[in-house]
Amino acid sequence: MSKILKSLDLFSTPFFFNIENNQQKRKTAFGGLVSIAVFSLSLAYFTYICYLYSNNKIDPTVNQTQKVINEDFFMTIQNSILAFQIYLPNGQNLDEFQTEKGKRYVLPTASYKSPDPNNNDQTKSTNINLIKCKDPDLATFYCFDFTPISSMENQMDIGYDANILGKYSFEIVIIICDASILDPSLNCASQQQFRQDFLRISTSFTIKITTQYYNTQTKQLEKFTRNQLVSVSDGLTSVSQINLLRTNQQITQGFLLQQRQSNVFFSDYDIRDIYFTKQFIFEEYGSIFNILTVIQFQIGNIEVLQQIQYPLFTYVLAQFASVFNVLLIFGIVGQLFSQNQLILDFAEVQLKSYFKASAYNILKQINISKHRIEDFSLSKHLTSVYFQIKNKQLLPYFNKYLNINIFKRIKILIMAQFFDQSMQGQDSQQIKLFKELINETQNQISITELQQELMQMKIIIRLLLSKEQFAAIQLCGYFINSEKELLQNNLKQSFKDKIEQNPQLENNFQETIILKKETNLNQIEENKKIGESYSAKSDKKYNQVDNCNNLIQKIENTQDNNDQKESKHQKVLEININDRNNNSYISENNQLYDKKIQQKYENHLDALQQIEKNQEYFESCIQKFLDKKLDKSELDKRILGCMIGFDQQELG
Repeated sequence: MSKILKSLDLFSTPFFFNIENNQQKRKTAFGGLVSIAVFSLSLAYFTYICYLYSNNKIDPTVNQTQKVINEDFFMTIQNSILAFQIYLPNGQNLDEFQTEKGKRYVLPTASYKSPDPNNNDQTKSTNINLIKCKDPDLATFYCFDFTPISSMENQMDIGYDANILGKYSFEIVIIICDASILDPSLNCASQQQFRQDFLRISTSFTIKITTQYYNTQTKQLEKFTRNQLVSVSDGLTSVSQINLLRTNQQITQGFLLQQRQSNVFFSDYDIRDIYFTKQFIFEEYGSIFNILTVIQFQIGNIEVLQQIQYPLFTYVLAQFASVFNVLLIFGIVGQLFSQNQLILDFAEVQLKSYFKASAYNILKQINISKHRIEDFSLSKHLTSVYFQIKNKQLLPYFNKYLNINIFKRIKILIMAQFFDQSMQGQDSQQIKLFKELINETQNQISITELQQELMQMKIIIRLLLSKEQFAAIQLCGYFINSEKELLQNNLKQSFKDKIEQNPQLENNFQETIILKKETNLNQIEENKKIGESYSAKSDKKYNQVDNCNNLIQKIENTQDNNDQKESKHQKVLEININDRNNNSYISENNQLYDKKIQQKYENHLDALQQIEKNQEYFESCIQKFLDKKLDKSELDKRILGCMIGFDQQELG
């Protein structure tokens, strides 16, 4: 089960190598500046689009199509959806004009047509009244009074028949007032007065049609009123057919989860003007009235399907991500600097480990410090050289030594990533040296090159070891430092407890100290003899004879000093044997305890690890190596031939 769960893990972390400060990426100051700039611009843009989103200033996506309505339905309308008024050339409306003239010029009537309940194939016409609109925007206009056909004066349900267009409709008929036909009490104007005062080109029959539209900013349905002019003629009767356009709207909105809202409303209309002869109108309406114009108002057969998609917050994130990705292009420059710096870091490692002789030469050339070898011992000088190379950042000094400006170095580094950096004849010696270092560094950080060298080292080590040694090496390892100290302290206390319980052990420790000193004296005498034999043959090893003589002289001086010290130590030992209560004797015993414990828990691997950390221990090991360098070991000769710091010049 555990294996199955592991195989389904989508968030596992890939393997990384760490570089400086336990980081997985090489960060640079220039990259930091680019990151701050990209982050600032990204944050500013993200804040901006969040402001637009919170204030609903991001336009939604609107898609709409039209289709033919193929179903019957009823819709609620307000009586203010259609209003009309007649304006005369002097700017007066019909009521004001007729009141001023004291005559009736036209008579507007209204009716509602619907299927007959008793016979659906027949149409029934119901007269309705025209009243002054109560809407303040339509104060001087006439509106329908729905009282005869609805329980409410200003609202009713109008139907639509998909088979017969106009089966449900409103109709406004404007009749010319004629005293010979109508009631004489109406005080109708004469034909001459009608033609002279009323029927003029500038007389406008105005219709106001109020529809609705969806405001994407307020997310509310709002009214939209338009004026429509109707043309009239004394010889012809105009018929204006107004077809309302129904809109079926779907609104999708939300923050993270979508919510849907539906609206159905009249959003627009189309109008068609038709002109008929008076005779045709008389036959159609079966009336003797002189009809000036007819206005028909109904639901059209076209429906608009509208979909409004408000952006979710994920849209804001996606838009931000697209801009952020564009800004990240500038990060490519910072990435180039990071790659260059990574190459320079490995070049630093190359100088400190592989090209150590060049590093030593740099230290001398730039005069970092001015200590001469003769001021102290050779081993101290070599120790100082090692730890200077190890602890100093050599690459800045190397760049100063080469005297190549930063732009030239960056150009070489960038070109090295894409092209083969072959040496050119016109390159200066400094540029060639820098290119060579970069090329060597790139080869070393190549995983192919690294893997090849590791495999070669593996084969070489196995060839140098016997089967028995290889098997024994599998058991070698380090102590954890804290655990090692704990074991040493416990064993030291155990030794002290045993001595307190058995005083006879003290004599054994005294004899051990004396034997130790005698062994050291014998080793010093042997080193003197080896030094004398080495001085006759050292010319084959070194080209500089003076350096070898100085080296041998320093070793002999060191050995003389050791002889004097050993003589003094021998006297101290004799005093310790005669006086067991002396404090130095107790200290010598304690040191012996510590040494035995140290020998028990210190292995060769621990000693090698201490060389890289402890400068004093490093110096002591160098001194021991110099003392035994006169041995005829080929490995020692090769090491001495490659060691830096024997030129006896000023230390850099």
